[in-house]
Amino acid sequence: GLKAQLVAKHEACVALLPELVGSRAREACAAIHSGFAAMHAQLQETPKDIEKLTAMTTLLDQLPERAAELQVDIDELGCLHELLEEQQVEVEAEQFSARWAAVHWPLKLKLGVEECEAVLAEDRNLFQQEMVQQQNSFERSVEELAQRVANFHQHTDIARVGKVSAAVVEIQATLLEYEGKAATFNKRENLFGDTATEYDALQRI
Repeated sequence: GLKAQLVAKHEACVALLPELVGSRAREACAAIHSGFAAMHAQLQETPKDIEKLTAMTTLLDQLPERAAELQVDIDELGCLHELLEEQQVEVEAEQFSARWAAVHWPLKLKLGVEECEAVLAEDRNLFQQEMVQQQNSFERSVEELAQRVANFHQHTDIARVGKVSAAVVEIQATLLEYEGKAATFNKRENLFGDTATEYDALQRI
């Protein structure tokens, strides 16, 4: 009769519940692993200059918020497994391992971030030292160019007009290149939190 049908439906729902919960748990595990693995992989990137390093520092600042979003899935995963335990459902070894791997992802990411921050601090100091050396060399090159320009008044021989014109073109190209380098140095000084160098010799040319 009707009562038997209702009982049968109830039993069918009860039997289906562990399957639905197990399926959702597997989906949550996959999402957690995918999200944390992607963040962890980004920590392995090696910056080649201060620009890339600054971008990585910004990335590190964003990770806690992204990890917090995935923590919601981890909390849900715990609730789902509690339901399965209440129903005395036996969980497969693979799913059991996946659950605990998911639970340990926040700690694994935290340790990865700490290690990455230490490496970035060392790289930052190295990049800054390299920039100082490059700037010293650049300033000498600028002074040499300024001296060449200052000596141009000596070229009064009409027969050498062609050579002088070629030299002027070369100097103009070099000046343009140096202006670009100066802008790059100033940009990097800003990223290091340093005061921008004015390169007076370059401005006088």
